[in-house]
Amino acid sequence: MFGTPENNNTELRSDSTSGDVSEVESGLEFTESEMDEDLAKELDNKYNKEVEVEKQKEKLPACFDGLSEESKAKQYEALDKMSDEEKKAYFDIIEKEPAITADVQDVANKNGGELQGLEYRVKTPSSTYEKMHEREEGTDIGEMKDVIRYTEIYPPDKLAEGTNASLRDFESRGYTVDKVKNTWDDENTAYRGINANLTSPDGQKFEVQFHTQESFDLKIGELHSLYEQRRTMADDDPRAADLDDRMSELSSQLERPDNIDEVKNR
Repeated sequence: MFGTPENNNTELRSDSTSGDVSEVESGLEFTESEMDEDLAKELDNKYNKEVEVEKQKEKLPACFDGLSEESKAKQYEALDKMSDEEKKAYFDIIEKEPAITADVQDVANKNGGELQGLEYRVKTPSSTYEKMHEREEGTDIGEMKDVIRYTEIYPPDKLAEGTNASLRDFESRGYTVDKVKNTWDDENTAYRGINANLTSPDGQKFEVQFHTQESFDLKIGELHSLYEQRRTMADDDPRAADLDDRMSELSSQLERPDNIDEVKNR
């Protein structure tokens, strides 16, 4: 059936225990050494991947400790998708966060503000990756100004004063105020708040938002849900106008802070 070993590179072997005849195709099968080499490579790749995942777990900042295991797995996956350069840039930013947070807390306390949402002060790896690669216009991580971000809350009669005092305080500590955008009287957006982009003395960019409790609650509540729906729509989408109108209606109900026009855009 098989011919002779000389003409088909095959030899017949009788199994001493069963008497069955098996075929050993020395020219067609992997040799034992080749199989060992492939298996070693597969195990080595699996090991290296597991080691990388463990390293990423170790490097996740403490502010992510409260995430569920499912959410943490999502962060490890996002880190794995980042290039080596992106990953390095992300962790370089994370390394500078504690010193900035200490100053931000001190500035808020000194000027009568309250920090809220501090557990969200660092953009997660998954959100960072999404902003880099999954939006219509991606943003390089080196251009992001909100990987580190904070929110200071003031009563409506203290927001303008507290914002200006905080910005002066940051500057006295060697920070640079790069941009201030006050949208309380801006008819082109439904968002109501003051966003400031700053640079720390060691060159790290970050964002501080200044809100009243009411405007902050709206921002992280219904307005956020509507904004996320609107963000993915084209301007000519028939649903867009309805969402714009609903967001504007919600914002129009907010109490306008005293003397808010004293916070100047720059």
